[in-house]
Amino acid sequence: MFTVAVLTLYAIRHYWMSLSRLKLKAPKDANELVGFVMPRISVLVPMHNEEKVAADVLQALVDCDYDWNRLQIIAINDRSTDGTRAIVDEYSEKYPIILPLHREDGPGGKPAALVEATKIATGEIILLFDADYIPGRAMLKMLAAPFVDIEVGAVMGRVVPHNVGGSLLAGLLSLERAAGYQSAQQSRFNRGFTAQFGGTVGGVRASALDAIGGWDPSSLTEDTDLTFRLLLQGWRCLRSVPDARVQGTAPHEDEVSGVATFGAETPHCVLAHL
Repeated sequence: MFTVAVLTLYAIRHYWMSLSRLKLKAPKDANELVGFVMPRISVLVPMHNEEKVAADVLQALVDCDYDWNRLQIIAINDRSTDGTRAIVDEYSEKYPIILPLHREDGPGGKPAALVEATKIATGEIILLFDADYIPGRAMLKMLAAPFVDIEVGAVMGRVVPHNVGGSLLAGLLSLERAAGYQSAQQSRFNRGFTAQFGGTVGGVRASALDAIGGWDPSSLTEDTDLTFRLLLQGWRCLRSVPDARVQGTAPHEDEVSGVATFGAETPHCVLAHL
């Protein structure tokens, strides 16, 4: 009975947030400033054994229509044992805006990799992309524009699976993503509540990150940790940018072992939205 009650309350909450998302007028966003507000940005791309997708994300970032004089891409090869290192080196030699960072020692994990990469980042804004997502040409401009508001500490786009019809699991994960980004995150933002920063397709102001002490390498959920620490320091924690969409691949039923590109993120996202 207790479990049923909790799930019922959770369902009511989601229905309320969905209705709020549909009916409530959204706050004024920075869409009209896209392309006019272009601070120097550093794009961090953590990779661990990502040879199947590394070239795609790096090429997509290079193809973005952001001023190269204001763009730095840091490709982080974190202890990969496949061909990721060679791909990173190939792209860094071909494109001067890509800075390779090969990690062979020190603490493992994404937060530790971000700590090391942030030390050499030169951008006013730090953007994060997981290697298995493909940003569109205008993505960097869309994520950078909201930072014209000096109170904004972080921004967040959203992930859209492109293979929704591939399987039942892919369709369910697409619903989870829609519920998380569109209903929960956007509804919180519209009502002035605290939305959550995600570990990809988002950005943080470098000065805000420095003011809260940077990334916590001991945290398993560096994005949620960042959200609360920004909030406690008085920053307007998260500006939602729903039009900033990246394409991701949802796993099929035979890929649920945790090694699928999109599926590796799913357990954390489900817990975060709960």
